Amino acid sequence: MDWWEKDIIEYTLQKALNCELGYNFPIELVKARSGIYENNEENRKLGRVGQEYGEKKKRDSDISAGIVIIQDNKILLVHPKNASWWGTYSIPKGMIEKDEALERAALRETEEETGIKINKEDIKPIDTITYKSGKKVHCFLAQPMKEVDVKKFKPNTEVDWMGFLTKEQAEKRILPQMKDLLKLLK
Repeated sequence: MDWWEKDIIEYTLQKALNCELGYNFPIELVKARSGIYENNEENRKLGRVGQEYGEKKKRDSDISAGIVIIQDNKILLVHPKNASWWGTYSIPKGMIEKDEALERAALRETEEETGIKINKEDIKPIDTITYKSGKKVHCFLAQPMKEVDVKKFKPNTEVDWMGFLTKEQAEKRILPQMKDLLKLLK
């Protein structure tokens, strides 16, 4: 890629981010997030490429836990705030805190993201999803006895929408890594 092509991409990305979100992002962040920096010695020394921007080191935060909630043959999915509206939905999930059990993390994250409280006795482990990056999501299944009312949901810092979707609806919106979970639906 020529220098002028990079300049056009940088300018376009920065303008798009600033217009869409109403922020004035520094060009260095725009370059880093878009992968424009070449992986060379100078950029590695400056922290523009490598661990900080892509080559993630393995750590406890690469382990998540979440709950698949099924009601009336529909799956509960959440939409992460500021994400695309297609191919980004997932089950309520999140990172495991230090010394936290998988079940506890799944219950905590589900409540934090959705406001739904589920008892530990009402979940069972069903799957572990491994992303290409190495991140693992430990999934638990819950089929609540009491109906979950999505109308009580209040958008928060992580999630701006939640709802129950049919298999067909979910296939269009769910993260590709999580599509296997849709086999739980008829």
